[in-house]
Amino acid sequence: MPNGAVHRHGGAPFFLPLAGICLLAIGLRAPGLRWLLDVTPFAGFDFHPDAMGLIRPTEDFSRIDHPAGYPLGLPTHLYLARQLLEGFRLDVDPTLLIRAISMSYGVLTVFLTGIIARALTGSTAVALTAALFLALAPLHIINSHFGTADSTLVFFLWLSLLFGWRTLRDGRSLDFVLFVASVGTTLAVKFFIPLLLPLAIVVWHQEGRFERALEAALLLAGSFSAANFFNYTPWDLSRLFELIRSDNLTVVGGLTPLEQLARYSWESTVSLGLAVWPFFAVGLGLFIARGWRHRPRLVPLDLRTWYAMTRSPYIVPVSALTLHF
Repeated sequence: MPNGAVHRHGGAPFFLPLAGICLLAIGLRAPGLRWLLDVTPFAGFDFHPDAMGLIRPTEDFSRIDHPAGYPLGLPTHLYLARQLLEGFRLDVDPTLLIRAISMSYGVLTVFLTGIIARALTGSTAVALTAALFLALAPLHIINSHFGTADSTLVFFLWLSLLFGWRTLRDGRSLDFVLFVASVGTTLAVKFFIPLLLPLAIVVWHQEGRFERALEAALLLAGSFSAANFFNYTPWDLSRLFELIRSDNLTVVGGLTPLEQLARYSWESTVSLGLAVWPFFAVGLGLFIARGWRHRPRLVPLDLRTWYAMTRSPYIVPVSALTLHF
């Protein structure tokens, strides 16, 4: 059996209840798509400032203002969707359309959460429970019907982690290509620099490390540029550096960075809902209890053991999320 592979799925039904959870997710998110649309001054207007910045570039990709500190991955989605609908002579408000795109990726993330949880644990019950919790999470519901990059980012982030995990587990070239392309697409939606750590780890453990690194660099640059509607090409990196330089540097609201972190921690607790956090607390308690029984093995002391740990497929999600936090 390949390293890290888990095969305990059995014959229990999975996709049918997962589809039901996705339908529940749609039902919880769809009513918010028309939030305040009836009082907007014109089509394409949104009261969310980030959404306005993401809608505006689709009017003319040849004259791009940086969309509120974001790259152009989500505006590219919106532009292609508008072109498709115009081909069928359908005129849809861009604000409603970008919200629908965000909701679609939110529901796809619920589905993907079930797939990833089943792949990692081998348990159908755990997978369906994880998907259900995300479908019911208030913060995810809210982000799923705003025309911002957050919901889309989470989907491509999860997709990147899945393909990276599969690459280290199975060693297949196709998974490696899909992993790097997913990382490039994720960065095109919103800069998530922690993804570069699992990318470096995966490349390091490939046979023919130098050739794989070159392949990864080309795939990353190509997927990032394509997902940005062929902007920020390698010979036009000055605009990308200008965008990154000013990204997320301004703290608003008169709070210090530490105060912002404290406030966001509490707001995330409230937004995720009391239905979710008790299960997190129970799971954390069980993890600590089981870890305590095996505490001599918790902290490896030699470099060889640490290096062996980086070969585990589980290092892909662990490294990205740990660096993020």
